[in-house]
Amino acid sequence: MIRKLSQLEFDSIRTFQLQLLLGASFLASYGIIFNYFQHYGFSSSAVIFLLIPLAVYIAKPETRSYRYAIPAILTLAMFAITGVETLLILALGFTCFFLVESRLGKLNLTAPFLLLLTLPRMGYLFDIFSFPIRLQLTSFAGFLLQITGLPNTVRGNLIDIQGEIFTVDTACMGLHMTIIGFFSVFLILTHFEKKYKHQVNLKVILPMIFGVTLAIILANLVRIIWIIQVRAYAGTIEHELIGLITLIFMVIIPAYLLLQKKVKNTGKSVPMFPKNSPWLRREIRIILNIILPLSLLTANIKLTHFSGGNTEIHLPKIQLLGYEAVQLPNQILQLSSTRALIYIKNQEAYRITNHNPLICWEASGYEIIYENVISVGKQKVFFAEMSLDGKKYYGTWWYDNGTHKTISQTDWRWRSLFQHQDFKIINVTCRNQKDLKRETKKLLHLDLFETSRQLTQN
Repeated sequence: MIRKLSQLEFDSIRTFQLQLLLGASFLASYGIIFNYFQHYGFSSSAVIFLLIPLAVYIAKPETRSYRYAIPAILTLAMFAITGVETLLILALGFTCFFLVESRLGKLNLTAPFLLLLTLPRMGYLFDIFSFPIRLQLTSFAGFLLQITGLPNTVRGNLIDIQGEIFTVDTACMGLHMTIIGFFSVFLILTHFEKKYKHQVNLKVILPMIFGVTLAIILANLVRIIWIIQVRAYAGTIEHELIGLITLIFMVIIPAYLLLQKKVKNTGKSVPMFPKNSPWLRREIRIILNIILPLSLLTANIKLTHFSGGNTEIHLPKIQLLGYEAVQLPNQILQLSSTRALIYIKNQEAYRITNHNPLICWEASGYEIIYENVISVGKQKVFFAEMSLDGKKYYGTWWYDNGTHKTISQTDWRWRSLFQHQDFKIINVTCRNQKDLKRETKKLLHLDLFETSRQLTQN
């Protein structure tokens, strides 16, 4: 007589099978994982990369699905074309999800959101797109400090309190706090779904993500004001404790209380053995189970040998008077003079970060002191004040296709993707602000890429 498995035994077997499949997939992906930790170390995203099995579970046992086959194929194909490592990490995640769902059952709906948190470029994405948010937070924090009796002057991302300078940089915006905050909330949702055996749908998950975003921004505002009030400088225990306390009391505890009620009252229960209704023939499922892991393994091998294009950037010779031009690898042109160092770097709209100067400066050892948006003539450009070995440097940068100059991420990417306009980033660095404004103004008035555009048209 065959004994019927209990719910606990069934869940235990499925959990073991899930871990076995994920483990095998990760072993086949040695290239991705090795490069991931070699380049990015144990960042918050890397920690979540290791902890993702804790927040991903089989929500609908025995209901096989092939929905992750398409994103797995697309990300593998895009990696083969572009060589962008982020796409291969996504391909790894989607392939793992496909293998699990095609054999064991559907995963919880938050699985792809968790995968995004593991991407190492999430930090760089935050650096680039959080800039206007940081400026607004700095301004609002200065206003709140002013009305509470603490006179201050706000300049860009700086708050000056009687000669004491506080910088609202990406660290003060709480990058780790943002990623860990989202992961903690997803982990809480997973806990209650498993506890009550209820699953929520996207009508709950999407507003939850929006609410967590607002809560993290508000927590960062409180964090900034608190740090300034008690003079908790970066690197001190007080500084870290303030970040942890605001995260717990303004994000994690409210999410815990709200999600417990939401999952219990509105989540739908899932039967132990729901009807299996795959939308692919068995033969196709078997083929995909073989091809996707093999493609992933091939892509891992390619990762160690991939080399992108190294197209040179050419400018009209008459416009190079006074500069010494040097063509560097990775589609970068360096122009130097006695007053300025200029980098012109190729931009590709499908890449998240490209050659963002803030990232390049920090990677070269510069400390970013001050960031802002300034006007040079009628054109707005990004501005930064930096320090290296006790010396100050000043920089501006913008996106340029020759005739159109912008600092909008959406503007240049839209024009590049849908209007086929070729954009470069122009990055000017000088030892003093007077030279910086003169060089910036001169370059803004030039159509730097007229020759290359005419060659393209011909």
